[in-house]
Amino acid sequence: MKAHIKKPEKMLAGYMLSEKHKELLKSVCDEMKTELRCFGSDAAGKAVGSLVGLTGFEAESDISENSPKDECLIISGFSGREMDSLLGLMRQKGISIDLKCVVTAYNRAWFLCDLIRELKKEHKAMSKKK
Repeated sequence: MKAHIKKPEKMLAGYMLSEKHKELLKSVCDEMKTELRCFGSDAAGKAVGSLVGLTGFEAESDISENSPKDECLIISGFSGREMDSLLGLMRQKGISIDLKCVVTAYNRAWFLCDLIRELKKEHKAMSKKK
């Protein structure tokens, strides 16, 4: 018997988003009929999977003193076509968030602070290539 793996819920999870980005992303989510969950620094020690509603990722790390201050957008449950639409709408509305990622089987168990640290390295490396 095969185990049934639930498809991740389609949603955006924002960390340390500015008020302007929250409002603009809410309008994008309304258009795409999806949910936006916003988190502050207290979420930095939580697993990415738990932030997007996946079960089995309840582990937490206490990093309250060194939590990242960077805005980050985590995208979950979007198909390729939906991702194109999402990024297009974000561009149209002038939403520019440097640190973005899609939830994967690999990163869903990571603590958010570790994911942000890795995204910052990748962003820095990609910025140098331009």
